[in-house]
Amino acid sequence: MKTEKKNDFLLHFVSYLPADYSRSGVLLSKIKSIHRNTRFSKVRRPYVCDIFRLIYTNKTNKIEEIFVVMSPNQMLVIFLKILGAKRIVLDAGWTLTESTISQNKSRLKIIKLVKNYLIDFFAMHLSNLVLLESTNQISNVKRKFKLPSKKLIRSFTGFNEMLYENTQSTIPHEFAEIQSLYSKPFIFFRGKNNEESGLEFVSLLSQELKAFRFVIATNSRLEQLSFGDNTMLISRHLSNSEIKWIYERATICLGQLSNNKRLQNTIPHKAFEASYFGIPYVTTDTPAIRELLPKSKNAIYVKNLEIGEVGEKITYLMNNQDILQKTGYDAQRSYNSLASQDVLGRSLLKLVKKLLV
Repeated sequence: MKTEKKNDFLLHFVSYLPADYSRSGVLLSKIKSIHRNTRFSKVRRPYVCDIFRLIYTNKTNKIEEIFVVMSPNQMLVIFLKILGAKRIVLDAGWTLTESTISQNKSRLKIIKLVKNYLIDFFAMHLSNLVLLESTNQISNVKRKFKLPSKKLIRSFTGFNEMLYENTQSTIPHEFAEIQSLYSKPFIFFRGKNNEESGLEFVSLLSQELKAFRFVIATNSRLEQLSFGDNTMLISRHLSNSEIKWIYERATICLGQLSNNKRLQNTIPHKAFEASYFGIPYVTTDTPAIRELLPKSKNAIYVKNLEIGEVGEKITYLMNNQDILQKTGYDAQRSYNSLASQDVLGRSLLKLVKKLLV
């Protein structure tokens, strides 16, 4: 009877963003396929009306309900709790406070920082469980927000494999125009032009490693950066099918090449992407990325962020196909065992069932 109760409950994902947004979309996409009572609701402003309706509609069904507040919707936790929700899992990943500091830097808006700290504080204290993306992140959040360890759970951001498994890859028009040139091995970087990503470092790297091809995909403005003649720039949004096409052909993927403090706690999305596709990943060595790719053979780790050292590592890898293939294989194996969509979805399902005991 107890087993029946633990399996017969509604897992209700809520967000003011689309269902497939960010890390929570990875969990929702998988859990829908393994737990029949899974629902997604997009709430609109004013949140109170929609949340009130969600809570009291389900009460008539007499079935246990667990809410999963999707990232980055911390404010919804407060509304849910005030309106009577009993069990809430906050899939935070990272805090709003941290994002505010990262975005504003020198022109930090104190009022916004204080507001986000208070939202984070109350949302995490009111939740039954809080999912964060690394052990380092957990230590940081526990200290800053005075939270008990048992409430904080590591859950990797992961990658929505199901979007790509069912998608036919499509060649980006930039490649189609000069396909013969880029049928050769190339080094792939995808990300924003900010301090954390290290795109400025990548621009210098492309000028140094003239023997290799680079493909840079970014939505950021690049007027102030200079790249080598060996570089293809894709300055637009790429579709999933185009991203898949590039990853299927990339030789190496460049991670975040900077010493930004945020990298101590966070793992970039492209680390999961590259590992899923079995592409060797070159990255700054941090505690967070070591949680996903723990061994030196799982990735190419950079201790000193110098053009010469990074260039030597890439050159060695590009010129040794056996090591190149083995590094990609080891990264993929680590991803499959620790952070695949199936692993993350089933882990969350196991966690939330404990809230029913």
